[in-house]
Amino acid sequence: MNNKWVNCMAVCSLCLVFAGCGQREREISLTELQNSSGDFQFSSVQWGSSKEDIEETLGVTLDEFLSANSSHQAYMASEAFEWEGAQARLLCDFENETLSSVSFHIFPEEDEQEAVWEALTQELTSLYGEAEIFFRESQIEELGFTTQGESYLWERTEGIHTALVLTDFKQDGSFKYILLSVYPVTK
Repeated sequence: MNNKWVNCMAVCSLCLVFAGCGQREREISLTELQNSSGDFQFSSVQWGSSKEDIEETLGVTLDEFLSANSSHQAYMASEAFEWEGAQARLLCDFENETLSSVSFHIFPEEDEQEAVWEALTQELTSLYGEAEIFFRESQIEELGFTTQGESYLWERTEGIHTALVLTDFKQDGSFKYILLSVYPVTK
């Protein structure tokens, strides 16, 4: 879990460059973050899927975004997404050419940042129950980020061990984006 999270955070800041890219906007439905078995995943995309499977299933084009090493690649959808009017980017991480995480980087307007954060937190809590604290501010600072408080973690341990994480990222004290990520937990 830690390695995937560090890889995801390594590419997160680069998403800022692409925040306004893309042609159409597709609404993110928070109910699509969990399948009928209760496992966290996005839409009908299966963990371990190939890039081509995801493009076909979601109807998106994934462009290579970053290769951290020979076994890890990150792809960003060329299509734009949104949540409640805030622009969002879809990023898919792959380990050994199989899907290892799906993230949305949400970029609210400056005057809407707190409202979007609160609305996301409340809606996710109403859908998936109370969250656990995942990172405290000091842990994120070690990676070059600070948070506005806490990050939230929802876990599903029955069936496939999966997680949903919501984090409010700031860098140098300025708001950057909200990260909403799902992934299978490996130990």
